[in-house]
Amino acid sequence: MTQQESIDLINWIEEATHRATTKALRKYTRGALLGFLILLIGLVVVREEDRKRADDAFQARVKVANTQRQAIVKSGTVVAVDSCNQRFKDRVEVRSILTAAAKASEAQYKQGEITKARYDRSKQFYRERLEGLPLPDCRDTVNVLTTDLDEVPPIPKALHPGSPDAKRGQ
Repeated sequence: MTQQESIDLINWIEEATHRATTKALRKYTRGALLGFLILLIGLVVVREEDRKRADDAFQARVKVANTQRQAIVKSGTVVAVDSCNQRFKDRVEVRSILTAAAKASEAQYKQGEITKARYDRSKQFYRERLEGLPLPDCRDTVNVLTTDLDEVPPIPKALHPGSPDAKRGQ
């Protein structure tokens, strides 16, 4: 073999090696790229499933919180309406006592047991007291409690034994 043939053989081997290496590198690169894409798609799918599970868990917590909030509002409404109904019954009772006393005063006047002036004073007294004790409308109490912060009524002043309102009743 001549020197030229040896060089040609070396060149051919070099080119064949280069082609084989390039082909193997392309095959490896395609496989690696395909593997990377599959991995990336898997990560996106897992992330989306995690997000969906987290969203479902959040929605479940919101549902529980809304149910609890509604239960609190409902129980508060029961207390408010019951309290108003009790006040209504108490006022009916006091009004019936005042009405009975006014009728007794009228009967005493008709029988001549009291003077006209005293009867007029007692009549005015009972009328003023009855006007000062209107019956509450408890239907409004049903809507006092709400979960909407824009509709929450102001908190009323808390009464206590030392308050000016308590001294009026003594």
